Amino acid sequence: MSTLNPIGSVNVAGPSEPNGALSDVSAIVKPTANGEMCVLPYKVGNFTWDMYFCNRGYCPTASSPNSTCASGRFGNIALNNNQTRKFQLKTETGGINGKDQQCLTYYYYMGNVGQKIINIRKEEVSDESVTIDSVTSSPFNGWIVRKVSFNAEALGYKIYFEIQRTSSTGAPNVGLDEISIHQDRCEDELITVTSIRTTTTTLLVQSTTTSISQQTTPITTTLKTSTIASLENVVISSYEKIPPREKSHIIVMATIIPIVWIAFIVTLVWMRRSTGVLKGVFNRFPNWSRSGESSGSYELTTVSET
Repeated sequence: MSTLNPIGSVNVAGPSEPNGALSDVSAIVKPTANGEMCVLPYKVGNFTWDMYFCNRGYCPTASSPNSTCASGRFGNIALNNNQTRKFQLKTETGGINGKDQQCLTYYYYMGNVGQKIINIRKEEVSDESVTIDSVTSSPFNGWIVRKVSFNAEALGYKIYFEIQRTSSTGAPNVGLDEISIHQDRCEDELITVTSIRTTTTTLLVQSTTTSISQQTTPITTTLKTSTIASLENVVISSYEKIPPREKSHIIVMATIIPIVWIAFIVTLVWMRRSTGVLKGVFNRFPNWSRSGESSGSYELTTVSET
């Protein structure tokens, strides 16, 4: 078991892209001295790569090109060989006081030098061991947040971070910071655990890890589904759920209603010709004629056919 000593920075910005975090997570997720957040990424001098850290304790904001960053420390692991480094997430009691649904949140850093892997393993009090997360790359050269939902069978389980270089060359640095665990599933879940279970009897020595605290980064999700398409799907799916007998009732009613109206109009015309009772009514509409009646019948027939 290795010991993780917190540091403030691996190096300072230079012509080459960083191979290690240049500031901790709090420097980029907390406001700077002028109350504004760092504008990331940004360029340092004439360097061509994108900067995702504070440089020498400063970063640009919306109103200042050089505002003082919040300061903090993080855990850095230098991988000079292929040996696996193991770190236990410690509490006062040694294990994690939680069970059932759990949410692990942590930030990691992986540069572009060499190949490496971060495995996170949960060990139950029964010695049953499960890998709940695995990371081999980073979308950009900065701090990346991970949220992992998993299940704990009993109180007192343990969490281990295992970091290893998997290539034969290069000396990459891996960073860890802002590690926290809370009860229930992660609200903005990025990882669902479906891993293979193994059993281990290896005794691991206690080690020091980075401090445990929680930083919450809001995540906004934009719904791009078409409302019209959704409504059409609802109508179609709802009609498909109607039993065949009720569908036949709908078709019969759609056919009978136009026929009833045709019969009603024919009856009115017959009464007008035979008794003259409706003569006064039709005389109120002098523009009506036989051709108009024929046109009305044609329009009604058209409606019944569609």
